[in-house]
Amino acid sequence: MNRLVLIGVAAVVTLGVGLALVTSLQSSRITAHDARIVVATDGESALAYMLVHNAGTASDRLLSVAVPGASSISLHSHDEAAVSDAGPVIDAGSILSLTPEGVHVLLEGLDGSIAPGATVPMSLTFERAGEIAVEATALAAADAPGAESHMHHQHTAGSAGGGEHLHAHDELVEVPDGAEVPTVMVHLSPDPGGGWNLHLMTEHFTFAPERVNGDHVVGEGHAHLYVDGNKLARLYGPWFHIPALPSGDRTLSVSLNANDHRTYGHNGQPVEAAVSVTVE
Repeated sequence: MNRLVLIGVAAVVTLGVGLALVTSLQSSRITAHDARIVVATDGESALAYMLVHNAGTASDRLLSVAVPGASSISLHSHDEAAVSDAGPVIDAGSILSLTPEGVHVLLEGLDGSIAPGATVPMSLTFERAGEIAVEATALAAADAPGAESHMHHQHTAGSAGGGEHLHAHDELVEVPDGAEVPTVMVHLSPDPGGGWNLHLMTEHFTFAPERVNGDHVVGEGHAHLYVDGNKLARLYGPWFHIPALPSGDRTLSVSLNANDHRTYGHNGQPVEAAVSVTVE
């Protein structure tokens, strides 16, 4: 079970029996990117998402998360094994994607200080890297497609693995006869300011973030991005910035998905595209 520790007005969710001594700092270099806190319409709860990059030479483990203004903090995942009592592990040179589909942070009992438009300080504590300060941008649920539905389906049931639509993520939805088949091509280029820019070029497909988790409508939806087969993010438009990629040979793949998250298929094959890159 996760153990919760309160410090002043900040809540800390601590995983495991305690914080390990910070060792081998040079072997673990942790940075966090694109941190967002999506506040529910009622203002009482929120979800925190970000990308956490381990650029070091050794794996590290996320031990705790602290956020002022929340009385309760917990980690959730569709894959219960990903959030053990010891905390999720980030392998050397890899990225932990805190997203609606994977591990993410649930904030409850908000005191009103976490409001849309605010910059919210967060603290992540790792087994090797120690404490990392992060600034997150707070957004209204209306500005984060699917977030409100995700809060409702997953967390009101009190289960980290719940969610009425989760079963659909790996299913194919065949394009019916007579309908135009969506297609996608991808192009990856380095960003002069750091990271990578991914461009999706689609035909017979419309991004519909406002209808995510809704009924299936042929030809509309969103995309899922994978790095070496591991899901990194959900995409709601043709451009996406990736702040960092692990060094080495990497394959990025993108699938086109319906509003209900099923992957578009044609003749039994998923509608997807991939690009390979060598990261120095």
